[in-house]
Amino acid sequence: MRGPSSSAFDSTARAKTGNTARAADRTGAGTSAGTGVGLGLGLGLGAGLHSAPMALTATLHTLRIDLSDSDRGVYETLELRVARHPSETATHMLTRVLAYCLFWEAEIAFGRGLSAADEPAVWVRALDGRVRLWIDVGSPSAARLHKASKAAERVAVCTHQDPRVLQRALAGERIHRADEIELVSLPAALLADLEPHVHKRMDWALVVTGGQLYVTTAGDTFDAAIGRQPLAADRS
Repeated sequence: MRGPSSSAFDSTARAKTGNTARAADRTGAGTSAGTGVGLGLGLGLGAGLHSAPMALTATLHTLRIDLSDSDRGVYETLELRVARHPSETATHMLTRVLAYCLFWEAEIAFGRGLSAADEPAVWVRALDGRVRLWIDVGSPSAARLHKASKAAERVAVCTHQDPRVLQRALAGERIHRADEIELVSLPAALLADLEPHVHKRMDWALVVTGGQLYVTTAGDTFDAAIGRQPLAADRS
């Protein structure tokens, strides 16, 4: 499915609600709760500014995303800067960005990615330091999910692989509250379609409705069904 999309880019990171810009800052490297600025390897900016030291070899991508998620009643303009580690694939980065959008809320932020193993790809932290939402990308280990589920109020995994493969790999493993962990699958075909459109500056219109995801960029629209299921669905 193809259709037009156009807008401008801005290297300043913020998220707008209507005509009102959100200016909630966070603290350094995504490690303090609630305040400051953070930009690091694999760290994006949006819903406020985030900064932290970034290796010179990282590639910085700027995205302007018009987000319309009628399933959750979310309508935002996101302006992000995403630092991509040299070892991070385009598929992994795209999954991170889509996870950020699919779970968007006012306090959401990217973790430091591959440079910080103790942080998720995306998370939401309360002002008192509590981790309200922990989102891993790809195929996290059982040990990692067990630790995350004990530390966070809510855990989700966004994967670009067959979700059944991950479920089978984790079946029988010790994972705290495994039945409460949400597994969100993004079809590999969608990410493959988006990869040729990965540039240092990108302009997206992203629509979620009826469980279907539509991404319009550079005049082309790509769509796919979003899979959502409990991580423990196939556990014995």
